[in-house]
Amino acid sequence: MLSRSLQALVWQRKARAKLFDDIIAYSEANKNDLGAKERKLLRSEEVAQIIELFFVFKERGLLDPEELRDFVSRHNSKIEKRLMECERGYTRDGVPQQRLKLAKFSKTHTEQTVFIQEGRENTVFDQRSIGKILVELMSYEHCRKLVVLMAEVGLLVRHETAGCVYVSSNGVTEEIYKEYLHYLIERIQGCEENQEQVA
Repeated sequence: MLSRSLQALVWQRKARAKLFDDIIAYSEANKNDLGAKERKLLRSEEVAQIIELFFVFKERGLLDPEELRDFVSRHNSKIEKRLMECERGYTRDGVPQQRLKLAKFSKTHTEQTVFIQEGRENTVFDQRSIGKILVELMSYEHCRKLVVLMAEVGLLVRHETAGCVYVSSNGVTEEIYKEYLHYLIERIQGCEENQEQVA
């Protein structure tokens, strides 16, 4: 019999596989000619992180103006700390210092972020904000390409207004991620109940 830790690892991997299977299934339903390169990108951890970002904002109530301002403030503080840790132009994790410098939200950008979110039920970002928040995970250009692809397959909604590109959720990303978490929780709880019965 597998130990509790190994059982949890098995279900964590199965849940992650299910998450990517659900992403691909939804994408295929919206784009018939999904290519191998697109499939590979959609199965990347970076796409999972973008989906997780939208889920966390909705689940934690970060759509509220004050909560959103607090989040941006914490983000800026974290970036400042990372910049102070840089040596020879990079963080310990290899993130370029120059990329980090662009990740801080100015006061104007912060208020713009709050303004475009007000009165909406689902999360809305201007595209560059997503890149700033996920700056330690991917480059701005790679983030942009993934967001464009996710919009093409219906996982996100992307539109341009007055020279600014906005990215919003239609609720799909949050539901896909919530199902992934519920699947994982249920399987791990089932493992724990079985362990207790055996004991």
